[in-house]
Amino acid sequence: MRSIAKKLALLLPITALIFVFLAVATPQARAEEVNQCAGTMQEVSNNINSNLHPADLFPYVDVNDREGGSAGAGTSDAVGASVVRITAPKNVKAGDQFVVDGQWGKYHNQYRGLGNYPIYEQGTKNVLAYVQLNGSKLHVIWSSYAASRVNTWVNLTIPQGFAFTTSLGDDISVGIHRARFQLLGCDGSKGKFIDKPVRIQPPQETVNAWQWVDENGKVSGARLSMFTKAASAYGIRNVNNRMRILVKLGKGWNFDCSKLPEETDASYYWGTNNWSTFKHAEVQKTPSTLVDARSRKVRPYCLSGNPKVGMFEFAPATLNDQIYIAAYVVGDGSTPSQLPKSGGKPYVRIDAEVWEVYPNRNAVKKHSMWGRNIFQYINPNTGGSATVSKGEITVTKKGNGLEAGQRFITGDNVNFTYEVKNTGKVTVDAIRVTDSKGVDVTCPKAILKPGESMTCTGRGRV
Repeated sequence: MRSIAKKLALLLPITALIFVFLAVATPQARAEEVNQCAGTMQEVSNNINSNLHPADLFPYVDVNDREGGSAGAGTSDAVGASVVRITAPKNVKAGDQFVVDGQWGKYHNQYRGLGNYPIYEQGTKNVLAYVQLNGSKLHVIWSSYAASRVNTWVNLTIPQGFAFTTSLGDDISVGIHRARFQLLGCDGSKGKFIDKPVRIQPPQETVNAWQWVDENGKVSGARLSMFTKAASAYGIRNVNNRMRILVKLGKGWNFDCSKLPEETDASYYWGTNNWSTFKHAEVQKTPSTLVDARSRKVRPYCLSGNPKVGMFEFAPATLNDQIYIAAYVVGDGSTPSQLPKSGGKPYVRIDAEVWEVYPNRNAVKKHSMWGRNIFQYINPNTGGSATVSKGEITVTKKGNGLEAGQRFITGDNVNFTYEVKNTGKVTVDAIRVTDSKGVDVTCPKAILKPGESMTCTGRGRV
């Protein structure tokens, strides 16, 4: 150093050579250190548009509602999805989170994805983050694996839809209504704003079911629902007769025949032109007996014990009566690969027919309702990426205990200390400190975990 020639030395931070090898660690964040907005959000795509969306009203009753207090009507549908990229901050810790606010339920908008799932590093089973739905917000919680990496990001696919329902006091009158969509990041970022018109239409005949999932290699169960036209629309002319809905299940699903009377819910509507006027329909628990004529009761049972064919008989009180029925289906043990496919995707087929049942139990088929292929639900998150974190070491050299900027006399023997600290996110091993001034440096160990430090020593003449 030029200052040595002047018999004075200025103590500076060390210009040492550090040789390190990396070992992956998984640091944990303490609860009081959790960052509630760890990262940044960028909306990378959004296929929700502002085109008019027609939507038929649909009656409903909550699962296992035996009193009918939840009977009502509404409409909902999927409209598309947004993809947002969440990038973790440099020093993210396990448990830190980023919050995406969908404002769901505020503007007739709703989230239509899974409420709890992991996001994996692309091409691996390494979990980068866990997604949890909490009210109108998605919490992206960084994992210990993400905390051990740098340049970490995840792509989050957020499917959305609209919903109008009498249970929330919404206006469901026939005509044009509006739903709004915009994602808000806790960092202040905003996604595209969409004001979407929805044309609510009168109820239509339908049969449908929730999508199934791969449940430990097998097709899962789901909830089935159906809604009829008025009894007279099927040619039923006598209220002393019953209207039967016969539901056929394809490969993948069965009815649980023994539980069908307990797991069926129903409501009815009688053509008042007030679409919110749906009443609870009592479910008869004795499947071997016809329901009383004009009782507006529902009799669910399996055809001759066949779990593939469910029978739901309704006794209308007027020829204008329409019936809504919901029931559970269970997996029949099939694997997704054993199901028929459409477009390369496996599905379970459901079909329904309407029959007229006479007091002597004779029955005549009156109508074939259009059926559906029910496809598998696959969580659409698109993964993420991260790179291996590099070791980060700082070393500060001191002579005779002097701090940087203090001076000592040239020619003296000086006891040097080298304060070595791991300031990175991973364990660093094979640490060796060398001094370019020829000082032989000795360290007490060669491995430092994140946040750990040690003092190395050496002696030399200046």
